[in-house]
Amino acid sequence: MKFSVIIPIYNVENYLVECIESVVGQEFDTKRFEVLLIDDGSTDNSGDICDKYSLRFHHTKVIHKENGGLSDARNAGIMASKGEYIIFLDGDDTLGVDTLNVCDKLLLNHDIIIGNQSRITKNGIEKKDFPVSVFDNKKGFEKILETFVVEYEIIPWAAYQSVYKAEVLKKNEILFKKGLIGAEDCDFFFRYIKHIESYLITNHSFVNYLMVRPDSIMNKVKLDSVMGRLETFSDLFFQSKSRIIQEFFSFKFCNTILDFPKIPLEDDRLTCINYVKRNQSILDYSKRKSKKYCFANILWSSFGFIKGSNIINNLLKKSGVKV
Repeated sequence: MKFSVIIPIYNVENYLVECIESVVGQEFDTKRFEVLLIDDGSTDNSGDICDKYSLRFHHTKVIHKENGGLSDARNAGIMASKGEYIIFLDGDDTLGVDTLNVCDKLLLNHDIIIGNQSRITKNGIEKKDFPVSVFDNKKGFEKILETFVVEYEIIPWAAYQSVYKAEVLKKNEILFKKGLIGAEDCDFFFRYIKHIESYLITNHSFVNYLMVRPDSIMNKVKLDSVMGRLETFSDLFFQSKSRIIQEFFSFKFCNTILDFPKIPLEDDRLTCINYVKRNQSILDYSKRKSKKYCFANILWSSFGFIKGSNIINNLLKKSGVKV
């Protein structure tokens, strides 16, 4: 079996049918891929929808489990998977048209394929123009990540944006960190790429990513999501030997501070502030590398992290930048 498409599901009944249809509707031999629907303790009709599809399609299987979070649901899918390659898809997104055929033609024993994504926003569909295809050995991969940072200001670590080799995952016991929220994809991606020998990048959009769902995890600011990002970005900042990637993670670390005023509880805010103070070297690095972050650091030093971030957020809103 070539592919296992793993879909973690929690209370997404309004989006789930379209999501599953985008996978079972792929024009690809059903004997060569499976669809694993991981119902993570949903309390709406998501579980029932999963059951109906598992009865209709022989290659679609459902796993009902107690709620354990996104990482735990994906891990359950990894452990149950039988495909040579694993594709992750969130229950409120859809798989890109002809993705399985495209990946089948591109995969020549590569350890990872990084694809594009189409973001569905209020203003329409947004997509960056990735290189049509790039192949190199492991030594060139860091240079590719640097190219992404320089040209697109991103690192393509989203789980749904790559096709992973199951053998690499299982041999090295690579799973998502249960309890890590906000940066679980980033952490998983960087632990995985330590073990790759070959890779390929395509401009094909593997996923249509829904940006406007109001109840999504990414639209809620809680202590664990902020701390998850702070800890992951700081770890990768200190681990990286690339100046460009170090800069990137220092900036991501600083951007996370802008969410501090949105954290409801004062004690939780203080926890985040204390963590940043213990990692002051990252802030010092960022202000040396960028005038923008130098200005932000001046505001944080003058007004504190909460008031300073409020000032920055208000300035960004006035300039029309999304906060």
